[in-house]
Amino acid sequence: MPGTENYDMLVIGSGEAGKYLGWTMASEGHRTAVVERQLIGGSCPNIACLPSKNIIHSAKVRSLAGRAAEFGVDAGPVTTSMKGVQDRKRAMVDGLRRLHLDRYRASGAELIMGHARFTAFGADASEHMAAVQVAMMARMPYTALRDGIFAHPTVAEGLTALLGSPPVSPLQ
Repeated sequence: MPGTENYDMLVIGSGEAGKYLGWTMASEGHRTAVVERQLIGGSCPNIACLPSKNIIHSAKVRSLAGRAAEFGVDAGPVTTSMKGVQDRKRAMVDGLRRLHLDRYRASGAELIMGHARFTAFGADASEHMAAVQVAMMARMPYTALRDGIFAHPTVAEGLTALLGSPPVSPLQ
């Protein structure tokens, strides 16, 4: 099929798990693509965890500055520039995006901005997903998934070889 690209590894989503999996697999010589719909690096460095903590840290600094006299410091009146707080947060997010893009380049993983979904149905898809789910329940690292499952002729054989017997769910 013209225009078709082949990869050894295709990762959907560049969040916490996806980016490290993509970078590592590409660094190990696998032709790897990571497909991301919108936020390079996922929500944490862009709109959730880190930007929130950045703004909270600004609030803590403001609170301490307002209490300067308690520490024997004459700081005068303390004001907050929300533009300054937002600029600091935006600079951090921009820096993290650049860092992520640099890591993609350095690792050799291809970042594809777009939408991806699994389209396989039936026995093939369900066998792979079941293996991944069991491995996740066992809290196995992705390298165990790679070495123990995907290197074997069938996913089921790889999972059996890797685990010996199915792990007990942490929910039990």
